[in-house]
Amino acid sequence: MGEILSGSAALAVDLVGHVGGDDFVLLFRSNDWLERCEQILHEFDRQKNRFYPKSALNDGGIWCEDRQGNPQFFPLLTIAVGVVNPCADRCHSHREVAQLATYAKHEAKLKGGNHIFVSRRRGPSLNYVH
Repeated sequence: MGEILSGSAALAVDLVGHVGGDDFVLLFRSNDWLERCEQILHEFDRQKNRFYPKSALNDGGIWCEDRQGNPQFFPLLTIAVGVVNPCADRCHSHREVAQLATYAKHEAKLKGGNHIFVSRRRGPSLNYVH
């Protein structure tokens, strides 16, 4: 995933970071950030085909054992991109920016499949608890 993000970023002005597990952050300063996000979705979709047998691609996922040894169907991997543009006057800590990002990622995941959610929130919301 890091390679896809780095390949879609303008590394002279953008910053790619790994938060942990399957979570990454990409800080855009490039003006064409939305096109770059769409490129990430396209490239992820193209490359995921390398990791699955044709039967899994046709079935929309794979059957394998979960951690308890029970057979379970796992859908194909997808990518959820949550986009935020925090306002420096409203966000007074990294935690408030992280709250915005968490909300945007959550909304992108709700859509299912490969999706970009662009949040209009510019600062923390007292009503949002996640």
